[in-house]
Amino acid sequence: MKSAIEVRKEKADEIHSGVINKGLEAAAIWGAGGLAGHFLANRYVPAYARGYRAYKLFVLCMIPTAAFFTVTDVEAKNADRRFAQEFSVTKSDELQAVKKSMSAEDWKKKFWENKNSIVGYTWLGLMSGSLFYNFRQKDINFTQKLINSRLIAQSGALLGIAALGIMAINMPKEETVVVDKYYERIVNPEGNAEVKH
Repeated sequence: MKSAIEVRKEKADEIHSGVINKGLEAAAIWGAGGLAGHFLANRYVPAYARGYRAYKLFVLCMIPTAAFFTVTDVEAKNADRRFAQEFSVTKSDELQAVKKSMSAEDWKKKFWENKNSIVGYTWLGLMSGSLFYNFRQKDINFTQKLINSRLIAQSGALLGIAALGIMAINMPKEETVVVDKYYERIVNPEGNAEVKH
């Protein structure tokens, strides 16, 4: 009787072979298509017909190579997910739920988690935009252009920080205990821990 390690190794080898075979199929199909395109372009596209042979050879080699690596990469990821799912405590329907569109609350949470980056990028965008605008003006000198741009960007960033401060004051303070449902499923499978998001 085979051990669990031997069974897993056989399964991994089977997955690896399947991924390689799909990559080779894709390379053959795209390579044949590239070859057909080469002959057609050589006959009907004068600019291509006059091109260097080395360039054409490079393109003909690149097409099946790109197809092979692209398909094997995608197939390997999908195969790894299916293989991992067999040993995971997370159910597949829970993984699908993650892909659903985000609600307004999710967007608010994401915004709040990245608030500092948003203020920084707002400042950078305002600075770039105002620099572009001010450097188009011919009636002010270089120093004035820089000062105007800095003032506009700084004002925008300060307004953003003030808005975040007002939002922080108005946000309700909730004390929630977050329970990792996957950890609880392993450690306490019979318990009914309430999970709050």
